[in-house]
Amino acid sequence: MITIRTLETTTVSQIHQTFKEAFSDYEVKVDISLSDFIEMLVARDIQLIRSVGAFDDELLVGFILCGYRDGFWYDGGTGVIASHRNQKLASKMLEYLFDIVDSEQGEFLLEVLEHNTVAKQLYERYGCVTTRVFDCYSIETGVLASHEIDSFEFDHTADSYGKLDINRYLSYEPSWQNTRKSILNNMANYQYVGLIKDKKTIAYGIMNTAKGDIAQLGFLKGFRKANLERILICVLASYTKKPRLVMLNVQRGNRLGGLLQNMGWTVFVSQYEMKRMPQNVNAS
Repeated sequence: MITIRTLETTTVSQIHQTFKEAFSDYEVKVDISLSDFIEMLVARDIQLIRSVGAFDDELLVGFILCGYRDGFWYDGGTGVIASHRNQKLASKMLEYLFDIVDSEQGEFLLEVLEHNTVAKQLYERYGCVTTRVFDCYSIETGVLASHEIDSFEFDHTADSYGKLDINRYLSYEPSWQNTRKSILNNMANYQYVGLIKDKKTIAYGIMNTAKGDIAQLGFLKGFRKANLERILICVLASYTKKPRLVMLNVQRGNRLGGLLQNMGWTVFVSQYEMKRMPQNVNAS
């Protein structure tokens, strides 16, 4: 018998196993260790008491992992294992979850792969609308050309990132997993690089060194046509052993995407950001 309930009494190990099984045949390959899974939960502020699971007796067969920050909910991963698909479990979990979200008048944010039309249509039935399109880029580190950096000083201290007014640098709002909050939740795994000129930070980048994942690149106005992204990326690349760098969820239509393409980065997957606004629980 299938039951739907929140996950606060379910072990992280059990959730991890179901997560891996549910995404084993996903469009984007997911092979995540338990330690990396825990890192993801921490970074995205996933709260198990706000997350939902589908149980066949006591076996977890589906889940919606939810992050939460100041009235905003985030779908940090939705999946159902292959043996229990085509039973409308995703719909049942969403109905259960949205009853809770609506009782708190919360906003709900999620991302869905561009080619996953079934999932997108499901979210649309529950009132989610597309707000942005994200492209995910990658490049082999071996093709990155070195650049002259003698005219700049570099700041590599983590504290500097925490003090930086990043809104002056970013050209679009980062997705949930790339926000400063997500980065600071696991700052020990990140390397910050600031470009200093005339004692002023004119650009910066920050990357998860274990994954080769650049979370943010930012530039002060007046320095956005100086090819600084090439310098930043080359310096960041020196801090990882990964043969490939990635930059996830670059907002489509933003200038950064064009800069990356000019450097030789290619899009390997795209996805929609969708949002569901608070619903009136008293509506008839």
